[in-house]
Amino acid sequence: MEKFSLILVISLLIFSCGDDKKEDIELVACKPDSCKEYHRNVCKVVANKITCECDKNYKLKDGVCVKEKQSKKSCENGRTECSENILKTCITDKWVEVDCSADNKVCQTKNDISSCEEKKRKDCKDVICSESTVCNPKTGECIAKCKPYECEEGNFCNTETFLCETTSYPKAPYGKVNGSVIKNLKWIDANKRNISLGQFHSRYKTTGYPRVILLIQSVGWAKPCRYGVADLGEFFAELKVDGNERISIIQVLSAGNEFNEFTDKASADIFAKSWIQQYDLTYPVIGELKTDKTISDYNATGAVPFNMFIDPETMKIEYVNAGAIDLNNLKNYFAEKEKKVLCGKINCPLDKCNYNMEEEIATCK
Repeated sequence: MEKFSLILVISLLIFSCGDDKKEDIELVACKPDSCKEYHRNVCKVVANKITCECDKNYKLKDGVCVKEKQSKKSCENGRTECSENILKTCITDKWVEVDCSADNKVCQTKNDISSCEEKKRKDCKDVICSESTVCNPKTGECIAKCKPYECEEGNFCNTETFLCETTSYPKAPYGKVNGSVIKNLKWIDANKRNISLGQFHSRYKTTGYPRVILLIQSVGWAKPCRYGVADLGEFFAELKVDGNERISIIQVLSAGNEFNEFTDKASADIFAKSWIQQYDLTYPVIGELKTDKTISDYNATGAVPFNMFIDPETMKIEYVNAGAIDLNNLKNYFAEKEKKVLCGKINCPLDKCNYNMEEEIATCK
């Protein structure tokens, strides 16, 4: 009996020691510094063996823990937005666009919820508009006829359709010497209208007008800048046909009657308006700030008045000069340009083409 009891006690001691040893191994294995590999710091004990697993958002690849690619969430699922007749719906974290106008639908937004609703578009052939309005082919509705220089920036008023339209401007590179394309200069004139070279280029591509673009840099204090301005204004007005400018003129005033250049737009506009009234001008006149320097960047000598002649089709600088505009020379230059356009329309060589500037016609011999 005593022998049996002794064996039982020894067995219990052995099992107890075994359990304690197993517990000690687990505690030692999962200390904070047990796993020291890069992004592999998750310590686990599986089947009495120590394993180090990758950190969160990392996965094991070729024995190394690398970061998992996360899909970029660009929007909140189920959200919809509406912009310029385009309905955007968020599906699986990405925007999906639907052009509502393509299906004669209109994009409407109510309480931050957008939808494409059916809208029957009228055909302009069936629409009768008043004399001051024109049918918009996009909507079939009558809208006010556009006026020159009153469209949004980048658009021009098509004097044939009376709608604001646009075409692309020649691409870079741009330059400042004869034969190079001039960049799309932009201004706000004395009457708060958006003026840009792109408007004249678009107008030419659509209507064939103007034949010539003339940019003039002037100052109020220089007498040569005032010579012939009134005659130039009359010549410009005479060459307007049914609202089309056969020659387009932009005059930029960089200083008033004092030698100082303009430093605030209000003063510049006031002087520009007085210039318009004094010489009865109908072409755009801009009072330019000292910091703007559009045409003056092309004026290498700094002499004023400074004149630039631009081809409206290519937007290339044809030639520049300094001094008061000689009206006779301008008329000759204009006649050559318009003759080339009109004779080209009837496929007639210039040496066989008869051109009448006053009547704006060309005939082939």
